[in-house]
Amino acid sequence: MNKSAIQKFAIWARTELIAQVSQRAFQYGITAEDYGDANAATVNGQALTPSEQAQRRELVSEIQQKDYHQVMEEVAYTWFNRFIALRFMEVNNYLPSHIRVFSDSTGAFKPEILNDALHLELPGLDREKIADFIEKNQTEDLYRYLLLTQCNALNEAMPRMFERMGSYTELLLPNNILKADGILGRMVTDIPEEDWTDQVQIIGWLYQYYISERHEAVVDPLKGKIIQSKDVPAATQIFTTDWVVRYMVENSLGRYWIERHPESKLADKLQFFVKPKNGEITHINEPVKPQELTFFDPCMGSGHILVYAFEVLMEIYKECGYGERDAVAEILQNNLFGLDIDERCSQLAYFAVMMKARSYDRRFLSRGIEPQVYYPQKDADLVQFCSLLQVKDPGKKPREPEELTLFYQNYEVLLNDWNCRRLLSQKYAVVCTNPPYLNRYDAALKKFVTERYKDYSSDLFSVFIYRNFDFCKKGGYSALMTPNVWMFIKSYEKLRGYIIRNKWISGLVQMAKGAFFKEATVDICSFIFQNAQEKAPGLYFRLEDFKGDMEVQREKVLEAIENPDCGYFYEAKQSNFSKIPGSPVAYWVSKKFTENYTNKSVGDFGDVITGMTIGDNNRYLRLWYEININNAIFNAKSMNEIDLKKTYWIPYSKGGPRRNWYGNYEYLVNWSQKDNFNRSKTTLQHLYLHDGITWPFVTSGDFSARILPLGFLWDVAGSPCFFQNESIKLYVLGAMCSKAVNYILKVVNPTINVQAIDVSMLPLPDCGDAYKTKIINTVSTNCKLSQFDWDSFETSWDFKKHPLI
Repeated sequence: MNKSAIQKFAIWARTELIAQVSQRAFQYGITAEDYGDANAATVNGQALTPSEQAQRRELVSEIQQKDYHQVMEEVAYTWFNRFIALRFMEVNNYLPSHIRVFSDSTGAFKPEILNDALHLELPGLDREKIADFIEKNQTEDLYRYLLLTQCNALNEAMPRMFERMGSYTELLLPNNILKADGILGRMVTDIPEEDWTDQVQIIGWLYQYYISERHEAVVDPLKGKIIQSKDVPAATQIFTTDWVVRYMVENSLGRYWIERHPESKLADKLQFFVKPKNGEITHINEPVKPQELTFFDPCMGSGHILVYAFEVLMEIYKECGYGERDAVAEILQNNLFGLDIDERCSQLAYFAVMMKARSYDRRFLSRGIEPQVYYPQKDADLVQFCSLLQVKDPGKKPREPEELTLFYQNYEVLLNDWNCRRLLSQKYAVVCTNPPYLNRYDAALKKFVTERYKDYSSDLFSVFIYRNFDFCKKGGYSALMTPNVWMFIKSYEKLRGYIIRNKWISGLVQMAKGAFFKEATVDICSFIFQNAQEKAPGLYFRLEDFKGDMEVQREKVLEAIENPDCGYFYEAKQSNFSKIPGSPVAYWVSKKFTENYTNKSVGDFGDVITGMTIGDNNRYLRLWYEININNAIFNAKSMNEIDLKKTYWIPYSKGGPRRNWYGNYEYLVNWSQKDNFNRSKTTLQHLYLHDGITWPFVTSGDFSARILPLGFLWDVAGSPCFFQNESIKLYVLGAMCSKAVNYILKVVNPTINVQAIDVSMLPLPDCGDAYKTKIINTVSTNCKLSQFDWDSFETSWDFKKHPLI
């Protein structure tokens, strides 16, 4: 698949379509500033037909309810969705007419439908109208009519993808659609035809690239600020890599079936199905019928996960003796369910599942069967919170009106929202999703998640990790792809504890840094939980050492499945994770590593403190050589000996580059302004100016630590720890500068930020007095040598002269 061509086209198409539909709106007297009389019968001296008047009224009403730019955006993506759907169908010969809409049999942008217009069999086609267009040589108008009629003809088979003719979206179908360099021409010529063939995931890639500029507009300028609920879809939708989808589905849905059917040969057909090193699969005496394999994606996006689940379910039904046509109906009626908060995603997921069904059943589009995939339309709570809502009872199903009136349209909306609540109230054998990654909530969402999911509300993805267990039947599986921070950092400790105590981590793949997001801002993992307590060691892949994109990660997973003794495939008991403070998911460490935590820790010997934050560094901090040195005080032992009217600049520990033992003493803080600081740690005044140890908060490479001399205050970036005597301090410093501690920190917190709690919990080696004395003496020597080195340069305030002089 040529993703570069797909990306280039989709990004261009969004801008072009918005411009084109806006131009069409302008033709009907509608702009961002004004829309005139909603009931106008003429615009710019041109009389409107009755249908145009009705469509224009509907368009104005929509703009009044929403916003001009939002409506133009929505119409643009509606036509984009229809165009790519029609293109996929024509290339795969899925159109009921079997006549191409955009190209000819050679693949050129020469719509076959134009040549066969008089012989075309489409519901609602007016042959006299066609003949009139041909007679007057109005090829553009003829093509517009045929295209709209084709969309209308598909309404009966796919009503949620193709609306009936007459809506305002028809009014805004772009002009000049037969231009070779227009939307349709470039769609045909820019994207190779083979990329559309039997690859419905192209729909998802097109959509992700289509919204990519919108994603950047929402996320980047608002970095660190709140994401409004209307922008959540654009900010969070990410297309899941194909092999990750296969890994998740095969080891959740596939495993659920295989465990309950010892006779099944399904595992042989699943490329990413993972077995223990001994090759034995644990079976459960709980046989299930294929109809009981309910599969739910609560954040379905464009339906990629649902489509592959369809394929696995088809293999299961065929294994049970079903024909493909019957299996399709069973899967859609009994097995497959999906929700998403976004309308456009829901449309594409609906279409993708329909096309997968059509690939197995040639007459599927005429059978009146639809996928059970929905998005909330009217219910306010559903629209805002969707799959996060906990619904015990969906209520009474709406009654269908006897006549097709306005009440029927309202009925369809009510039925849709009832179906959303129905899906939210059910339990499933398998829940599988790629949830949104978002921790900057608007007020309503923040209130909701903190009230309903308080202990797991650090990010939406962690909320969904917890939420998905509620969707699972007892013994069911929950599979996700998320950032890997939940495995390690403190803000997810309660989530880890809940999982380790109550659920089973069946398997996990930890990708290398930057594999999914090249900027390496988010590191990804994919995993499968069972809604049951631990029953066996989990199966883990550690791909940290294999730098590269997701294709590299795929190859390494397959190599490990083929050769479990590869060195990066692990079996681990999750009960061992609790033996390490903070319970990190440290599946690769040895038994000896966990035994270290029976020793005393740094926190047992002293006070490990989180430093202060002053807020405006540019205002309150200076390098020591930037100020009048007469206003500074060094080596003070007590705040009582400092006269802030004269000596208000005090040495300030602020991290810095990696340096062990001694050094990085450059900054002074204006303590006379302490009342203006964000957080000056006044409750710790008794520790001000004491000597101790400090370390840098930000550590992109190896960890380092050094002496904190007398007379210092301390920033959060250079937090301190204090000890009762010099010997303990030097002994702890020796441990903190060791390779062992560096390794431990990378296990318990493999991020770039080393917090006070991480240092406090570091285990110390338990060795005899003689060995401790040797360590203390060596550390003392190292500190003196490092001090000599630091003071040998002019950047030290204790510099006297260069040692070579």
